Amino acid sequence: MPEAARRFLPEVPCLARNIGQSNAAIGLKPFFFRLFFARNIMMLLLLCAAGCTPAAEDTMSINEIPPFSAAQPVSAQDHAEQQAAFVDALSRQWQGKYRITGQRLFVYTAPAKWVVLDKFVDNHVQDKLGGKREYDEQNLPGVSAAVVWKIGTFRTHRVAVAMADTALPNGGTLFGYFDVEKD
Repeated sequence: MPEAARRFLPEVPCLARNIGQSNAAIGLKPFFFRLFFARNIMMLLLLCAAGCTPAAEDTMSINEIPPFSAAQPVSAQDHAEQQAAFVDALSRQWQGKYRITGQRLFVYTAPAKWVVLDKFVDNHVQDKLGGKREYDEQNLPGVSAAVVWKIGTFRTHRVAVAMADTALPNGGTLFGYFDVEKD
C-alpha cells in the first residue's frame, strides 16, 4: 500500500489470518463488510415497504381481468332474462357465503368449455394479481361452475368467474366476472 494512503487509514489491531498484511489494510475489511451488510439490510427494508403497500389492492376490480378471447361483452338489454336468471342462481348458491357487488357479463361464442375459461382467468388472477382460490364448485343449479379468488393479504378483495349451465338461443353461453364480498 502506498505511504500516502497509510496516513489516512486508522491503525487497528491485527486480527487477520494473513500475518503479512498491514494493520491499515486489515482495518478496511470489517468496515467494508459492515457497509455492505448495512446496504443490503436497507435494500431489503425498502423492498418490503414497497411490496406491502395496499394501493393495488384498493383499486383492484374485475375490470383488470382481460376479456376471454372467445367472448363478447353483453349489454344489460341483451339476453336480459337469461342474465337475471344466471345472476340470481349464483346469488342463491352463494347465499351466506358471498355477496355480488359488481359484475361484467359476456357470451362465450364458441362451444363453451369451462376448463379453458377457468384456466385463462386462473392464470391471470394468480400470476398477475397474486390471488389464491378460495371457492371452487361445479354443477350447481343454474350455474355450470364458479370459482372465487382472494386477492391481497391485509386488505383483501375477492373476484369470481362463473358460467351458466344453459345455452342461449344463439348457441353461446353466459359467463361473468364478479366482484364479491364475503358474508
